Amino acid sequence: MAIAYSEDLRKRAVALIEDGKKIEKVAKLLNIARSTLFRWVRQKKTKGSLIPKKDWRKGYGNKIPDLEKFEQFVKGNPGMTATAMAEKWGSISVRVFCKWLKRIGFTRKKKATVIS
Repeated sequence: MAIAYSEDLRKRAVALIEDGKKIEKVAKLLNIARSTLFRWVRQKKTKGSLIPKKDWRKGYGNKIPDLEKFEQFVKGNPGMTATAMAEKWGSISVRVFCKWLKRIGFTRKKKATVIS
């Protein structure tokens, strides 16, 4: 996962650009992409600060907070399909339910085949 550049580095880079250095030279000196420097300069003009965004990559919340309870629920309903279990569990889509089934080591219910 990418980590945001520090505010100190951002300030130094923008200060160099404001002092008259070319963006290409600052980019090479600090090993930062030109597009990043352009974005920082624009951010300083519009917002007045160079503070990086916090919590910019949170992801989705945990749909099943208690994994043990979920596993007991699945073991308690062995004959049900994933679709039926997801409906019975409530407030969760079938796709997410199947993802969590896979995480705890369960596979999809398969149709029996007749071998002759």
